[in-house]
Amino acid sequence: MKTGRTRPSTGFQPLEAAGLALFFLAAQAMADRSSRAQEAAGRAALEKAEAQAWAWQRGIEPRFDDGGNVIEIMALRNGRPLFNTTFNKNAAISTTANAVRNTAPFGVDGAGVVVGVWDGGSVMTNHQEFGNRVVAQDVVSAHYHASHVGGTIAASGIVTNALGMAPSAAIDSYDWNSDDSEMISAAASAAGQPGKLHLSNHSYGYISGWYYAYWTNPWTRRSGYHWWGDIHEDEAEAAFGQYNTYTRSWDSIVYNAPYFLPFKAAGNERNDNPTEGSKVYYSPDGGTTWTNAIYDASIHPGGDGAYKNGYDSIPYRGNAKNILTVGAVTDAVVDGERALTNVSLLGFTSWGPADDGRIKPDIVANGDQLYSCNQTATNAYATRSGTSMSSPNACGSAALLVDYYDDLFPGGAMRASTLKALIIHTADDLGRPGPDYQFGWGLMNTLKAGQLLADYSNGNPVRLTEAKLSSTNESNAYVCYADGSGPVRVTLCWTDPPGASTWEHDSRTPALVNDLDLKVTGPGGTFHPFQLSYEDPEANATAHAKNQVDNVEQVYIGFPESGHYTITVDHEGALQNGTQHYSLLTSGLMADQDGDGLPDNWEAGFFASATGGEAAADADGDGYDNLAEYIAGTDPTDPASVFGIAAVESLQPVDGHPPFVVEWNSMPGRVYNVYWTYHLKYLPFSNISGELRWPINSFTDSVEHVGFGQYYKIDVRMDD
Repeated sequence: MKTGRTRPSTGFQPLEAAGLALFFLAAQAMADRSSRAQEAAGRAALEKAEAQAWAWQRGIEPRFDDGGNVIEIMALRNGRPLFNTTFNKNAAISTTANAVRNTAPFGVDGAGVVVGVWDGGSVMTNHQEFGNRVVAQDVVSAHYHASHVGGTIAASGIVTNALGMAPSAAIDSYDWNSDDSEMISAAASAAGQPGKLHLSNHSYGYISGWYYAYWTNPWTRRSGYHWWGDIHEDEAEAAFGQYNTYTRSWDSIVYNAPYFLPFKAAGNERNDNPTEGSKVYYSPDGGTTWTNAIYDASIHPGGDGAYKNGYDSIPYRGNAKNILTVGAVTDAVVDGERALTNVSLLGFTSWGPADDGRIKPDIVANGDQLYSCNQTATNAYATRSGTSMSSPNACGSAALLVDYYDDLFPGGAMRASTLKALIIHTADDLGRPGPDYQFGWGLMNTLKAGQLLADYSNGNPVRLTEAKLSSTNESNAYVCYADGSGPVRVTLCWTDPPGASTWEHDSRTPALVNDLDLKVTGPGGTFHPFQLSYEDPEANATAHAKNQVDNVEQVYIGFPESGHYTITVDHEGALQNGTQHYSLLTSGLMADQDGDGLPDNWEAGFFASATGGEAAADADGDGYDNLAEYIAGTDPTDPASVFGIAAVESLQPVDGHPPFVVEWNSMPGRVYNVYWTYHLKYLPFSNISGELRWPINSFTDSVEHVGFGQYYKIDVRMDD
């Protein structure tokens, strides 16, 4: 049985109901879940039957697999078919999973974590890399794509180069039929639900826009570029960026199972570009017959990468609010070490924005030449690329964080909004400053995420807060302290209710339902979250107003002044269903509940509680009050612990005068001044150093002084 710490109190914990009430609520939730799953299963079965009948009536096989991609008809919309397809094109180092996996102080490998994998077939249950850790939940054949995805997440490393991100994690494997209903049934809706999923991976999606098909393809029976949008000679029905019924469905699933986070491949649409003068095909009747034409960009739909210069190319469910959408980059590795300078976007990976301007993709991970399991034999392997590979790279890395959180807080679990915020908050920024529509929030950094969880568990509660707003609690404020030693970052994320779906092209109506707002107020003024511009997708992110489209908001202060900051989370308009849970993460801040200048963790460490010390009191009777002791970095309970010069060293004489080096113990966020005199009674001390900021901890006095002695003193204050 795992042992660990109690979660730090944030002062804004949700109220606990009585046990009997919780029992009835849980029973009702189970009944609601079963009803929703049955409804989704029936809808999916009906849609699939109609689509298969459509295909058979036209002499078309409903599923096609050429060994590189699998394509299957899933539904009809307005009499036209929708097809699922897989998204194919030293990953652990890129996401720093290697620095957490089986590595101190984390020591996690995914043991006890079950990851759901939905794909074009089953993960190969008897591959040598899995032992007995893969369970096929659907009776379907093992598939190369699913097996490769599963190996990227959880291969044990019998072949070293195929070691998965979380080599002891288990996998529940499903095919992509009835994925909505299966997700509803399997997803975790609370902590402490054995067998329920906190993570899933989906490296597939509906074909949208241009698709290159070979002559063996049963629907086209000819090689070339085929337009799978509406027959209109524009992009009106390509479904890129749309918040449509399929997108909305996944938001609904996560909203009703708020401890479940799906990882979704962004898609490989950006290089689906017909060339001028090439033969292209349209299907007036949705795939039975095809009309050919010579491609003319002035009259035909632009290539998915040429249209909007590659922006707005994420199809269907990748635009959901509550999931984590993953783009693909090259390896961030040079000579076996992580190197962000080596990262570049892969030419195929789809870019945002969503049609309402939301930030997509959320993050990027390695999708270039991943070596993993193949289904041709129990010891077979293959190399594949695509967002199909970057998504499990991120999902498997996240399994380590789920494992580590359970080690720290046994029986607990992060909300989906917390895990999503954690990954976004600690991602390494790439591309333009702040978020952008190419890299999202940046490259996943599992190590930094694990370090944040460790800091939280060690008594810095402001690092991670799960709380809620309601009709009786419409605003939460958190008073924190920044010492000015580094940037301040605050990230807010919430699992939003599903919005109103639309098939309208480029609808600018926000999909956001509960409009929460984040702001940080401090010595430098009021700071607002990042936001991007749909109208100018290549512009840098701005941060001068409220963000009214994203359900992830982040405030970043690059050079904060030291002092108190207030984080405010509130909302505009009514909250659907009366409440909204949220997750809040911070860096560069310390909690200070009583606003006395003494951080909570400092007070708790010396005075047993977060508000136990009084700033003006002199606890140890040494002549310095507690605030002065905190500023100096000394122990307020030990009269022998005082601030001063740690050492003075006389160096080899220069021009007949021996330079003196004055040393002290430096603290983050402090400013130091060194003073000199040759006579303690008749000559006042003069400042000879100017302001010296952390991490400077020494000063060399090379001036030749004339007098009877050399006397030095040093003072310290907070950096303002």
